[in-house]
Formats: sequence, C-alpha cells, structure tokens
Amino acid sequence: MEKNELKESETHKKLERALNDLVINGEMDQSDAADYSYVFSERMKCDYSLYVFKKADAVECIRRAENFLRKIEVKTT
Repeated sequence: MEKNELKESETHKKLERALNDLVINGEMDQSDAADYSYVFSERMKCDYSLYVFKKADAVECIRRAENFLRKIEVKTT
C-alpha cells in the first residue's frame, strides 16, 4: 500500500460521514443516505457471503443509484 493510501473500509467510512454531513446540513435528504446504505449493504452481502443476488435486486440497486446520481447532477449544475 502506498503512503497516505486509504484502505477500502476507510474510504467507505469517509464517504458515509460526508454524506451524513450533507444530510445534516440540509443539502441532501435522509432518503439519499438510505439509498447509499441500501446499495452498499447489498454489495457487502454479495462480496462477503453466499447471498444470491437476483435480477430484481440489481434493478433496485440501479434504480436507487440512478436516482442518487440525478440528484447530484442537479445540485452541481
């Protein structure tokens, strides 16, 4: 690992804290943080367990991610 390189878990924690700060400051909704948590949780289940990820699961994750991305694009333009 390179000096000052973040481990994956540290990167996720920093992102989660930053997102929570945006919710507290009113810049994003609680539902945005919930969508991030849901998709992250689904990913973790797939990566670290024998969870069977179905097409419906993928569709739901994509829907939430696209909704999140649209909100970010609106806020940054």
